[in-house]
Amino acid sequence: MDKIKKFSRRFRLLLQIIFYLIPIFILWFWLVFHTSHDIFVPLGIGAWLLEFFGKPVTINALTRILGFIATMLPAGIMMYGIRQLIKLFKNYELEQIFTLANANSRHHWICLCMVYVAFRDSSIIC
Repeated sequence: MDKIKKFSRRFRLLLQIIFYLIPIFILWFWLVFHTSHDIFVPLGIGAWLLEFFGKPVTINALTRILGFIATMLPAGIMMYGIRQLIKLFKNYELEQIFTLANANSRHHWICLCMVYVAFRDSSIIC
C-alpha cells in the first residue's frame, strides 16, 4: 500500500503543477505572440495563426484578450479533467481506493474526455 500512496502523491503533485502551468503558458503565449519576444512561433507553436491572418498582421490588446479567452475554453475542459484526476489520486493517497467519490471522479473524467473529443473534432476549434 505504501507504493500506491507514494506513486499517488507524486502523480498528484505532477498534475497540480500541470494544472497551474496551463493558464500561465496560454497567457504567456498571447502576451508575446507576434512580438519581438515571441519564442512560440519559431518553435512551430501558433504558426498556423500567422498563416490564417496573413503575414502583415498587427494584433491589438482586444485581439489578445479574445484569443486568450477562446483558448481557455478548451483548456478549461482539460483543467477540469486534471482537477478530477487530482481528486482521484488524492483519494488513493489517503488509501480510499474503492469509494463512491472515486467512482464519481472516473465518471466525470470519462464524460469530460467525450466532450473534449467532440470539441476537438468540431469546426469550432481550429
